[in-house]
Amino acid sequence: MKRLTLVLISGLFALSSSFAQTTEVQGINTNLINRNWSLFFEYHKNKDYSSSIKYGMWLVKNAPDAKKTLWSKLNESFFNVSQDSTLSPEIKAAYFDSSMYILNLGIGFTPDKAKSFLVLKGYNYETYGNSPDSAIANYQAAIKMGFQDIDYRFVIRCGQLLAKKEQIGDAIDLYSMAKDFYDTNSLVEAAAAIVNELNGIASPEQIIEVNNKTLAIETDTAKSLKLRWQNFKLYLNQLKEDDKALAEILEILKLEQTSSAYRWAGQVNYNLGKYSDAIEMYQKALKLEETKEDFLNIAQCYINLDKGQSAREWANKALRVDKNLGRAHIVVGQAYEAAISSCVSQKGGWSKIEFEDRMVYLAVIDAYQRAKAVDPSVTGEANQRINAIHTNNLLPTKADYFFKKKKPGDKIKISGPCYSWIGETVTVPNF
Repeated sequence: MKRLTLVLISGLFALSSSFAQTTEVQGINTNLINRNWSLFFEYHKNKDYSSSIKYGMWLVKNAPDAKKTLWSKLNESFFNVSQDSTLSPEIKAAYFDSSMYILNLGIGFTPDKAKSFLVLKGYNYETYGNSPDSAIANYQAAIKMGFQDIDYRFVIRCGQLLAKKEQIGDAIDLYSMAKDFYDTNSLVEAAAAIVNELNGIASPEQIIEVNNKTLAIETDTAKSLKLRWQNFKLYLNQLKEDDKALAEILEILKLEQTSSAYRWAGQVNYNLGKYSDAIEMYQKALKLEETKEDFLNIAQCYINLDKGQSAREWANKALRVDKNLGRAHIVVGQAYEAAISSCVSQKGGWSKIEFEDRMVYLAVIDAYQRAKAVDPSVTGEANQRINAIHTNNLLPTKADYFFKKKKPGDKIKISGPCYSWIGETVTVPNF
């Protein structure tokens, strides 16, 4: 077949020379070049592809650098002739191969269009040439030059061809690199499509297995990190295996000590109920990058460790970063509520709740009110928590105040063995 292609090309070169008044490449008259280009362009535009090929081949032989669009249009001419159903299979195939040959010439003469020509070759080999191996080779050659300016659908086609040939590992690698590029460049639609394809060709376990085989022999730190991060996110988000996600993030921390890595390590430890370890990781993140979110993360850990005073301290640190951070006031209220729950539990349960416990709920409501006042985004949550306190009748009653000889407007300092650290003063409300 290759011999037939070359004979066809050679014959066309010979035919095209009849349109030239000279066979010299140098010194071709500009008017002659323009005349042949005009004829080529008109025949191509009018879809007389056989005629356009004659003039296009003259340009290939005599003025290949004259017009940058020559190669794509001449490829179209050869390709469209190859689809002529009246031709024998052999001649059709020769025209098709000639179109691919023209694209190769185009890559040489217009290297800035090489990527698009390679993609086009891949698509043609896949769709019309019945040659998946050639399609893959050309797609991969284009992708090797970078994902930019390549329609993501061609990346998907390449991955699908690899998957059909049971080269799952290569397909996973391709999609993983593509997703990294699309994520980095905020190409949301492309990234989502790639993730969908990736999930379609392999389970998370298969992807992790392929990654681990690569990691066993990979010496490049940057590549290892990419694979580790992919494993981590699969364990965390899809497989919901926090213990394995923790093992993966700890491996990542051996390779890079970034605030993001420490923060994720804190999150996974928190998920696993390892609150002290989570605090350690969040603190390491803070040393590299101070964020109000990490102050709050640490505060939440202390709430779960039943250390309300420490929780409030860290929430206040977050407020020093952002005085309008309503979430910090919510956390303070949660710390107070956790202290009440712990104290009542020690007494024997909610049937044992006392006046001093109920008084703390006034401080809780004050915290939620402060949250609403500085940050409208937490209003719904704050109101929900306040309503729950009222619904469950957790506040002191009018009778409670009467027997304690307290009247509206009186200031009462919160006290008791469970609450001495709170140190707040609350006001008896009007009934």
